[in-house]
Amino acid sequence: MKALALGLVFTLLLVLPMPTLAPAQTAVPLETRAMPNGRSWPHNSPLDRATWVWGFQSGIIAALGSTTTDGKEIAPESSRKEIINLYFSNLSRSEIAQGIDRFYQDAPENAPLEAALALQYVTQKAGGATQSQLDALVSSWRKASAQ
Repeated sequence: MKALALGLVFTLLLVLPMPTLAPAQTAVPLETRAMPNGRSWPHNSPLDRATWVWGFQSGIIAALGSTTTDGKEIAPESSRKEIINLYFSNLSRSEIAQGIDRFYQDAPENAPLEAALALQYVTQKAGGATQSQLDALVSSWRKASAQ
């Protein structure tokens, strides 16, 4: 009986986690440049994700129609179409949010990239960009993020 008890204690000591022997984990930022990134994105509900897309797109529209205090347009007319094409498509906000989900799920190395870039990726993909164009785009973002 004593041998069985000692064996049980020994087994439990081997099985139980020992926090002092575990490697320290580094906290990872849930935002990049004050934007949610792929680390925080999955923690939001589908409704919150679609609402984020709506809010971001609304901010773009508001900025495009704004002027500086001296009356100059923030975005000149020549740039507006290009900006619109970066963030708007024929997809619904829920569909865009689902595309952002896939952007982060399919490539864990995208986690540090901010959601605004993921939105751009989804928009470009919906607009017919080729996979090689999308890969080059994401590669440039990863490179910039790593510096």
